[in-house]
Amino acid sequence: MRTLVLAAPDLDFGFVEQRLAAVGMAASVGQVDIYLNRRDGALGVAQAITTGTRIGRISPEDPSETQWRRPETASNVHMIDVEGAPGRLGHVYVRDNPAVRSEVILTMRTNAIPGSADRPLERVRGNCWRLHLKNPGPASSASHPSTATADRTWTPAGRVLHVRHGTCTHSSGPSPGVWKMDFATVIGFVGGIAAILATMAMDGVFLPFLSLHATVIVFVGGFFAVMYSTPMDVFLGSLKAAGTAFKKHDTDIGKLATQMSEFATVARKDGLMALEGQDIRNKFVARGVQMLIDGADEPTMVKLLHDDIAAMKARHEAKQAVFKAWVELGPAYGMIGTLLGLVVMMGNMSDPTLIGKGMATALLGTLYGAVAANAFFGPLAAKLKNNTTREVAYCEAAIEGLKRIVRSQSPRLVLDALAVRIPAAARASLQAAA
Repeated sequence: MRTLVLAAPDLDFGFVEQRLAAVGMAASVGQVDIYLNRRDGALGVAQAITTGTRIGRISPEDPSETQWRRPETASNVHMIDVEGAPGRLGHVYVRDNPAVRSEVILTMRTNAIPGSADRPLERVRGNCWRLHLKNPGPASSASHPSTATADRTWTPAGRVLHVRHGTCTHSSGPSPGVWKMDFATVIGFVGGIAAILATMAMDGVFLPFLSLHATVIVFVGGFFAVMYSTPMDVFLGSLKAAGTAFKKHDTDIGKLATQMSEFATVARKDGLMALEGQDIRNKFVARGVQMLIDGADEPTMVKLLHDDIAAMKARHEAKQAVFKAWVELGPAYGMIGTLLGLVVMMGNMSDPTLIGKGMATALLGTLYGAVAANAFFGPLAAKLKNNTTREVAYCEAAIEGLKRIVRSQSPRLVLDALAVRIPAAARASLQAAA
């Protein structure tokens, strides 16, 4: 045995000391790594009941020299203090914290010792080390930043563990802090508005199309009517969702097929645990891969991911319903504005010179309502629905790829299974490249 890991061990210190030193157990393995957490409440309860020191709860700063003396005599025994580990009673940090989990898996895979390039832990003293949960990785690595960012979670070896952006939350992108613009939305929006404005100005008279009364009744009145028709959190969320219509979402199933094929290669060669630490940009894919690493069976994984898709669709549809309400209520409030204008016009029938002007003003309410529904909110609702459809297709393809990885199918089969979901021309080039 090259590496023995004792993670949050509920073992008596004296027993471990006797086994490592007296029996010579440490000499029979390459290295012994013992993970400690002084805030481990579960071991604290065990310690109170048994009146013995639990080795998983000691600290390099708290215990006396006699407590640490024996393990430190064995150069291959490493005490690793996990600083500030969270979790229920502080006892499940090895399973729940990505940095700790990655550190343990990396140790088992590489048999690297603490302080090496692969395991840049902080030496406390002797064979006592400290693992910081947001370790930025080796200082010598120029390819990684010096601190953990909000978009990345760094493993103890300086590798990216979790996602940067997520397709299924309307936030996908090529790299942290960068997003690409959807030019179809921008060009279509600007072009549609420009066509209306150009038509208004063709006769050289633009002012007759401006009306404060129509603006107030259609856009202000419609705003409050739409708010009235939906919960406040959904209404406010729709304002943010509107901005995502102008972003280009990375739902390229061809790229996903290539990524899944690479994952299949790693999994068949080194096992599913080897997928830990892969650079995954998409939250949905990252969650599925994490399930594979955690040992979830195929039916459980598929059900949870389909539940994730259903929840995502429900959230998106709720926000899309806000813009659909605008499509219905905008023209309705425009008609209200027209009727109010007609009432005012009928009240001035004694002056024939005001009838034409009054009729024009009244009709602007209907015009503004039609513009609001068909130039602003109707296309916006359709765009968001299209984005959701594409994202659902992407997530379904990801599930198909993950299912085939669980079954240990060949990378080529995984690639072909996802390639059928893309157009024939792109499929041919993808398969040729493989």
